[in-house]
Amino acid sequence: THYGFSIKFCNPGSGHEKGNVENKVGTIRRNLFVPEPTINHLETFNLDLLKKCSERNQGQHYRLKKSIDTLFEQEKLLMAPVNKIPFDTARYESRKVNKFGLVEFGGCRYSA
Repeated sequence: THYGFSIKFCNPGSGHEKGNVENKVGTIRRNLFVPEPTINHLETFNLDLLKKCSERNQGQHYRLKKSIDTLFEQEKLLMAPVNKIPFDTARYESRKVNKFGLVEFGGCRYSA
C-alpha cells in the first residue's frame, strides 16, 4: 500500500487465467532460445539478445496494427508514478547459528 499498488492474485490451480502470459513466454523461448544458444561471452550474448528484442518491438501488434514500441510508449503515460519516498520492506538482524545449523527468528527455526 505504500507505493499505491492494488494487487490481484490469480488462482494457483487455474491455468486458463494465465494462458496469455504463458503463451508469450513460450513465444519468446521458441524464437530466441531454440535451438539452445551457446554462450561464449555473456556481455556479447546479452547485447545480441537486446538487439533481437528491440527488433521484435518494431513489429506490429497482431490486432491493433501499430508497432509494439509505439503502444508501449502510449501505455507508459498511463502508468502510476512510483512513490518517491523510499520504503524498505526488509528487517535486518544478526543471529547466531546453533550446533544443528539452525537460526531462530520470530519463534521459528530456519536452516542456515
